[in-house]
Amino acid sequence: MKKYTRTYNKKKKNNKNTLSTAQGYIVLATLLLIPLIFSYLYFNGRHVINIPEGCGWYATREWDLKYYDCAVGSNQYKVDQLWHKEGTEDAQGFQKLDGRYLIACTRTFGEVGDKIDFVMSDGTVLKCIIYDNKSQEKTFYDQNPADKWGHHHGAVVMEFVGTAALESNPYKNLGLQKEHTVKAIRYDNILDK
Repeated sequence: MKKYTRTYNKKKKNNKNTLSTAQGYIVLATLLLIPLIFSYLYFNGRHVINIPEGCGWYATREWDLKYYDCAVGSNQYKVDQLWHKEGTEDAQGFQKLDGRYLIACTRTFGEVGDKIDFVMSDGTVLKCIIYDNKSQEKTFYDQNPADKWGHHHGAVVMEFVGTAALESNPYKNLGLQKEHTVKAIRYDNILDK
């Protein structure tokens, strides 16, 4: 009988030191959430996209907003209307909103209205707003759609919105020669205000 009592007491003692299933789930959830919360606070809601080597060596010049029409009611139209009210055009012909270049890029980087910084290989940061998403499927108006990263197998990540004063490769207007995009950092969307 004594032997049985000792075994019983031992088991009882161990039960006091173990977690219940609910407590275990709480501890596990906490351990999983801590890195996510830290990451969110550290990056302040930013989303970082690393761009593969070999991409982003060139950019192209696209539309001049003074002569470009877009579908009424679309997000592109909303950004267009903001540009007509508050936008600027710098001396080189880049069209900007809130001091950021208006560009087109693929949905890999975000949606129309997203603020995004493109980091170049020399550390230069190009602050942009997505004005348009590049077509990634063959259409009647685009027989050479972009892949995940951009046109020409990702060689052209960005298309700048601006006047004919821009070089055919606008990186030259920015004083960039052999630099290329290495990273994109997406922030909030200006249309969510």
